[in-house]
Amino acid sequence: MAIPLLVVRDVAIRQATAEDSHDLLVFLAQLAQTSRYTNGATLNKTHLAASLDKMLALQDAEFILALADDRIIGVLVLLLFDDLISGERGAAEVCWYVEPQHRHGVGPRLLNEGERWAEQHGAVKIQMLSPDVRFEAFYARRGYAPSSRVWERRLPCRG
Repeated sequence: MAIPLLVVRDVAIRQATAEDSHDLLVFLAQLAQTSRYTNGATLNKTHLAASLDKMLALQDAEFILALADDRIIGVLVLLLFDDLISGERGAAEVCWYVEPQHRHGVGPRLLNEGERWAEQHGAVKIQMLSPDVRFEAFYARRGYAPSSRVWERRLPCRG
């Protein structure tokens, strides 16, 4: 069943602060329970809350929010890094999600702000995940090129 798009003209894009921690926790917990992009990961709210608090305090991490009616409808989380070999400064996507009914233009606005933030912090490249082939054309139109593939395997618990 198709999800109807809600065209929200007044979507605010802004950087998150520590005061957004609770609303981010609620948003990401809902994402974990409803999105296929989490690959069936089991939600650990205690860990998520602690991770949010830690990452919101990092200078090398950025949470960019999309809000409609003062409610989070999307988020892009980036983390700065220095390339091990070249030393080049880069930014990597940790999480990027927009509620399905709000996807009409909100994702690109989040990415524009993320690219701006990364450049302001000295990044010369940005790495974005492509969990679905549908994202590849979007990235290509924006000048992105594939650089590597991620392969994942669940390890048996030994605990």
